[in-house]
Amino acid sequence: MTEGQIQAAYDAAEKDDSFDQSKRDTYRDAAVAVCQSYSDDEDEDGDVTFEIAGVPSTGSDAQASASNSEESESKNVQVPSSQATPSQSVPSQTAPSQGDASQTAPSQAQAVPVRSSIDDYSWAELSNIASQIARAGSDAEGLRTAEKYNLCNSDGTLDGAGQKSFSLTDGTPARVQIVGFRHDDRPDGSGRAGITFAFTTPVGVRAMSDSRMTSGGWEQCQMRAYLNGGFVGLLPSDLAARLTPVAKLTNNVGATREASSITTTVDAVWLPSMTEMGGDYAASRFNSRYTYLSGIYSGEGEQYQLWREEGIGPMTGNSALRKTWLGSDCYWWTRTPSPDCSESHGQTWFNRVGPDGDVFHYACPATGDGNTIVVLPAFCL
Repeated sequence: MTEGQIQAAYDAAEKDDSFDQSKRDTYRDAAVAVCQSYSDDEDEDGDVTFEIAGVPSTGSDAQASASNSEESESKNVQVPSSQATPSQSVPSQTAPSQGDASQTAPSQAQAVPVRSSIDDYSWAELSNIASQIARAGSDAEGLRTAEKYNLCNSDGTLDGAGQKSFSLTDGTPARVQIVGFRHDDRPDGSGRAGITFAFTTPVGVRAMSDSRMTSGGWEQCQMRAYLNGGFVGLLPSDLAARLTPVAKLTNNVGATREASSITTTVDAVWLPSMTEMGGDYAASRFNSRYTYLSGIYSGEGEQYQLWREEGIGPMTGNSALRKTWLGSDCYWWTRTPSPDCSESHGQTWFNRVGPDGDVFHYACPATGDGNTIVVLPAFCL
């Protein structure tokens, strides 16, 4: 039924005193749910258009964006500059409108059935559950919702065992895991996204930039443009339509000695930062010449629940972060620039997770260093 049909039926029920009360309540609940639900930015073929200001579209990404824009209208949310703190500036960004937590109610009046594992849920069901978690009155209540739906252990912990498998539209097999609940802020100040996922299998091999970056960071790099453009088109349409853009903190200058270089971007898909994986970088971990790195690295977000509970540290290898590509341990990108390496080499270098799972010791130029560097993005519902 459409929203109009449900509303008409509800209005008719209200005027008919003989109408069965239980049916009246059913129509009422359905009408409320539909009126609260958000409209996916989706056309008849399930295509979805993302338009994020500051993310240039080039090459095939631009063609895909142009094609999609002919079939569906982009919805944008302007990020208020008032969200910036004294040490942060928020670039003008727009993102696909997914509404605030109160607008992401289930489009069905019925509750999602409890299933045995995350792999058994559809993306629509996971989006529904994420909305419930986001609307919870506290983090503890949100975690109880996650426990109810078997998205975490009975004690509220995550161990990485619960993963969801699917395929990209080009046939690439993919797998994701939940890394946190109520972690990432929505850019409009309406609260936090319900669930954050990270890929456990690489989705390809790319440089952060196709050409030398003389300055800048995540905000300006071509990797960001690709992930928020062409890569979204590779996701299943029922997932792409439900992505929730969030605010991400990153050093977007590159070569810097100031934590004020950390600014906010709005992203539907992104790469985790070093701190989001390894936790805070205390000044005591660096020699006296490089203590300034502490404030810069530690300002790029907070460690996700899964990686905290897996014992990921800032400067040591960990098997939980070891990834393979074509049968061999590989490097994979973070969105975190290396301030000191960028300064020393006159171009932006980005940190990578090493073949041993270390998130700190393997920086290289944005264009790569000849080693295979894979991409493992993250996103929210």
